[in-house]
Order: sequence, then structure tokens, then C-alpha cells
Amino acid sequence: MKKHYILLILVSLITLSFVGFYKWGMRPMMQNVVLLSSEMKGDYVVSEMSFVEINGVELWVTIRGTDKKNPVLLVVHGGPGKPQTPFQRRYDARLIEQFTVVHFDQRGSGKSFDAITDSSQWSISQFKRDTIAVIEYALTRLDKKKLSLVGHSWGSVLGIEVAYERPDLLHAYIGVTQLSHLEGFPDFSLSLYGKEPKVAKRDEKIGLFLSPDYSKSDIKRYHKGFSQSVKNLKTDSMSVDIRRDFVSFDIPIYFLLGRQDLAVSSDISAIYMKRIIAPEKRIVWFEKSAHFPFMEEPKKYTDVLVELLY
Repeated sequence: MKKHYILLILVSLITLSFVGFYKWGMRPMMQNVVLLSSEMKGDYVVSEMSFVEINGVELWVTIRGTDKKNPVLLVVHGGPGKPQTPFQRRYDARLIEQFTVVHFDQRGSGKSFDAITDSSQWSISQFKRDTIAVIEYALTRLDKKKLSLVGHSWGSVLGIEVAYERPDLLHAYIGVTQLSHLEGFPDFSLSLYGKEPKVAKRDEKIGLFLSPDYSKSDIKRYHKGFSQSVKNLKTDSMSVDIRRDFVSFDIPIYFLLGRQDLAVSSDISAIYMKRIIAPEKRIVWFEKSAHFPFMEEPKKYTDVLVELLY
């Protein structure tokens, strides 16, 4: 599967540089290659992608894994407004062999772009309620009592709060490039990729282009969703002081931090970890990663999660 993606990326780079992003009629064929490359086989495979009613709105939820008996991992994406669902077939390739992985597009972003029905819903409390409801849906759907929760970047704000408030639903919490104070993210108008290696921004563009799960209109929603999420969640997000309000936990807490991260201060996250009281806590450093360890060191990312959660 890795060889297929490398070939697709090389062809995409050449093609996009000459004919533009949306004008290439070969996209459906390449999407089909991605589908075939990411196909799972076996008696216990789970592969579901659909809109699910969550707190009165339709959110896009995906559940994928090679064996439904495996532990469940639910990912809360960053941004705000940057879903991981269009990229999961590539970056979750190893992960779904060890876990049943659940993703969802938060309201107002990606395929859930239209799920904001009132301006009052742009709040951390609403997004947190959505996250809890998706967890409960996944547990019921998969007949599990608990799962492990991953929060990436902005998603780690929601994740750490859910871990604090609803430990009864969770085995453990994993903060990937964990935020500890939103002052460390001073300019929400900038893309998270603005100061990161060019490979991250390139991978986003190509990943969206190749994704068989995102139509052209979904890609437009993806970009619009990021802009509107940043704009509308900025004020509420800046009022959160995670270091002050969320210190004592009833479940294990793990941080996966990129040593080269320029979007979030890993050193500040490490200081926050020192304050945390939990049955077990640990920091794992990704020396070759910046803000996206699951993209930049995918093998190590999977290996670490297996070590921590099995």
C-alpha cells in the first residue's frame, strides 16, 4: 500500500504543477487506486462511513479497523476545522491493524460543514458535548464499554476536558501536540501549516485531491470550514486555561509531542504534564516530528500507541 501512495503522490505533484488542482480528469481513477489500496479483508473487518445524528445535527463519522475485536481509538481532530477523515486511508494504514479507529468531522467543518444551525453553537462546550455523544455512539455501535481518546492540537483542548469530565467512558487519554494554554496559539488567522515543513502543506493538498471520501464540494467545505471555525471559536478558545482548570485525572494521561513543533510549544506542554496528577502519565517525544507526528513518523506513532494502550 505504501508503494501505491508514493507513486500516486509523485504523479500528483507532477500533474498538479502543470494543470492545476481541480482540472485533472484522472482524479476518479486515482481515487479508485486509493480505495483498492486501502481495502480491508477478513471476517471481523469494520468499515463504516456515514452521517450520524449527534445532538440534533448530522455529523460525518467514520469507523475503520481490520478486526472489530481490537481496542477502540477515537480521534478528535485539530484546526479548529481541520478534519482527518480525508487523510485516514493513508495515515491510519498501520493504526487500523491494531485498533478500530473512529474519526468525525466536527460541526461546521469538512463534511459536517452544514451542521451549525445557530451561532450560539460555536462554543467549546457545544463541541465537547458533541465529542462525548460521538464517543457514546461509537461504544454502542461497537459494543464496547470504554475506548481510548486521542486529541490532536485544537482537538486536545476538547480531549483533555472530556478526559477530565467523563473518565467513565475512557481507558486513557492521549494528547498529540497537546495544547496547555491558547495564548500559545496567538494568531488563529494563520494556517497551522504556516511555519511547519512544506511537506505538511503539500500532503494536505495531495491528500484532499486523492481522497475517495471527499468530493470537490467537500474539499471546498473543508477550506471554508477551517476559516469559519477559526473565526468563530477564537474568543471562546482564548478564555481557556487548561493548565489551571484540568490537573487531576482518574485515567492515564499521555502526551505525544513533536520536538520540532513550531505551532505549539512542546516545552510548555511538558511543563503542564509535570503538574498533572493521574494514575499513570508519560511524555513520548517524536524527535523527527513537528506538529503532525502521525504524518511525519507514522510507524513510530502506531508503535507508541500499541505500547501505551495494549
